Amino acid sequence: MVISISITRIAVAILAAITSTALLATTDAEIEKLLAKVSREINAKLPLGTAEVTIVSVVAGPGKRFEYHSVISTPATQWTPAMKIRAGRQLIDDYCTAPEMKDFRSLGVTVSWISSDQEGVHIYTNTVTPQNCRWTGPRTLKK
Repeated sequence: MVISISITRIAVAILAAITSTALLATTDAEIEKLLAKVSREINAKLPLGTAEVTIVSVVAGPGKRFEYHSVISTPATQWTPAMKIRAGRQLIDDYCTAPEMKDFRSLGVTVSWISSDQEGVHIYTNTVTPQNCRWTGPRTLKK
């Protein structure tokens, strides 16, 4: 799905530019401080996106959590359950395979993508943990 791929590429690009010191954090408290710093740095660059999706904010915490909040141009009423499933699976694949997300995975960071349409109507929330990356079965939705 173009929209979920776009949002993930944007998220990964801005994250990659900032997390080069991530592995210096070793305790939960240090990881939380790092996530707060990354959040501030990313928010300073926002909004950022494409015609289909714009990341409008990121939130760190509580704990080892990181959220991307985005606005999608497609109205919520046009999103089918299958589209939401595909978007979620794409986000899991990207979190689990993108080299730029490696630091988040190794630090045990849970990442959520919370998306709404331009009217503020919630479309989906997808949450990914490093444990999701241990799944060895198919990740694509059968047609």
